Amino acid sequence: MSDSFIRPATTDELPTLLTVLRRVIDRCYRPFLGDAAVEEYIGSGEADRELEQHFGDCMVLEHNNRVEGFIVFLDDRVHLLVVDLERHRTGMGSQLLNYAERMLFARGNAVIRLETFTGNQRAVKFFARRGWVETGRRKDERGQPERIQMEKRAPGTQA
Repeated sequence: MSDSFIRPATTDELPTLLTVLRRVIDRCYRPFLGDAAVEEYIGSGEADRELEQHFGDCMVLEHNNRVEGFIVFLDDRVHLLVVDLERHRTGMGSQLLNYAERMLFARGNAVIRLETFTGNQRAVKFFARRGWVETGRRKDERGQPERIQMEKRAPGTQA
């Protein structure tokens, strides 16, 4: 992946990132959210608004002059991590996550956090393999499926 690098997203890339986001949600979220919830999330524009709201904090992974994924991290947490479907299991998600972890710890955070849907076992396993630990579960206030809360401690810090 020597031709890959991470940089801030540019405004002209927003339509591409929204397309990638919708495609990933459409394909990957149906097994645990169900068809109706995915259709509503995408069709209502809620998925788009989530990225648009945090676009200033969006970093993209560019590989061979093409944006292949993106990550949004805020304060002490990873908010969104998306890799285009044909690039799943290529190491690009790990590359984005490693970058966000370095940046969040560099900000002085001793602990960083994220959430993912309990039913998204692929994501849960992905994060666990990278040293993230489940710290709790919560129901979404809008009635969405339960989410797993995870955290990771900075190297050299204790629980």
